[in-house]
Amino acid sequence: MRTLLFVGMALTLVFGFSTSAEAGDCCMKAKAENGACCGTAYFAGQQIKSAKLHKALAGKKVEGKKIECGGCEKALAKNSSCHGCKVHFAKGKAYRSPVAQALALGHAIPADHMKCGGCKEAAKSNGKCEGCKVQFVGNLAFKSEKHHAHALKAAEMLEMAIKASANCEDCAVGIVTNGKCDGCKVAFKNGKMTKV
Repeated sequence: MRTLLFVGMALTLVFGFSTSAEAGDCCMKAKAENGACCGTAYFAGQQIKSAKLHKALAGKKVEGKKIECGGCEKALAKNSSCHGCKVHFAKGKAYRSPVAQALALGHAIPADHMKCGGCKEAAKSNGKCEGCKVQFVGNLAFKSEKHHAHALKAAEMLEMAIKASANCEDCAVGIVTNGKCDGCKVAFKNGKMTKV
């Protein structure tokens, strides 16, 4: 038993492996913060295997940085988008993906932290807890019905992008950014594909 314990400690020190408890904590944090852990990336509670897709979804903090565009300044204050710059803001972060921004407006609540039975059921069905007046998309909670509606569409596009990333990462990025894939000669707008 001591030998196994020593080997486990040595592997942790030499190779950076962590115990299952440490890995569980790390992965839970990554899932809650749209980060990466143990070689797996997450966004809005979904596992993202494509590094390109995860990078396209990631937001950058803008708090304390000078913003020279008036449209961006207004959008930052309102958690909305600057259509001229094609930048989308949510909670002090800038996103190049409207899908990411719509989902980032939600508040992540791990299932084991939900005390209300109505919230637990609503989270399973992307529905609403009438008692708490909160709408869910997975484990993301929304107070605003408008934000919830946008997040439902965004979640569909994220799922579409995750599936597409298995065949073409550039198409996956195009889906979440309303961009294009030069390799496949297609463009995307709100999840719809058109030929370029």
